[in-house]
Amino acid sequence: MFKAVEFDNTAQERIKEAADLEKRLRLEALIGLESDIGGIKIRQMTGFDVLQLQYVENKIIVGGVPDDSDFAHFFWLLKSKEEKRSQVKLFHFIIKKMKTPEFIKEVYDYIDHCFLDLPTFGGVSKGNSSYDASSTVWLNGIIDNIASEYGWTYDQILSAPLARILQLYQYLLKRQLGDKYKIRNPITAQASASELNKIRNNDG
Repeated sequence: MFKAVEFDNTAQERIKEAADLEKRLRLEALIGLESDIGGIKIRQMTGFDVLQLQYVENKIIVGGVPDDSDFAHFFWLLKSKEEKRSQVKLFHFIIKKMKTPEFIKEVYDYIDHCFLDLPTFGGVSKGNSSYDASSTVWLNGIIDNIASEYGWTYDQILSAPLARILQLYQYLLKRQLGDKYKIRNPITAQASASELNKIRNNDG
């Protein structure tokens, strides 16, 4: 007989922490808050940024093993207006920081958070370290849907934080598809799956 899984208080707290993190990341996208990666302030990534990174085949976005030039271009493109270091000084700083695994992880966490609300059928293959995506497959489709729904221009959509656009896109799909589409909460879902696996392993 099927028995519903019940999480204990500790497991429920961990799942709640994951949900709170997911909500905070979404609020930061809606508000437009900047991020700090290893002492470098960067703004939120926009659709225009994604297109530029793809155009030059920046490996942080298109996949592969990124080198110094990929990281230098990534940070120079996304640097906050508050970042006053010259290009040379900033690049030297980035090269030093690249020697620490924590810095690399922060970069990819930032990217993961930008794409948090991308639908799984959106044409982007999300791995541990990169997004192998074609703008003609997924980004133009999102632009078309958002523009048709809200009447925003191409430039308005691409200039907005991508994480904000993807949040709206999820709700647009939900309205269009109804029960056929379930809004994704990947961080919370992963936390729940992790707790479920712990219970199964203990039962085994």
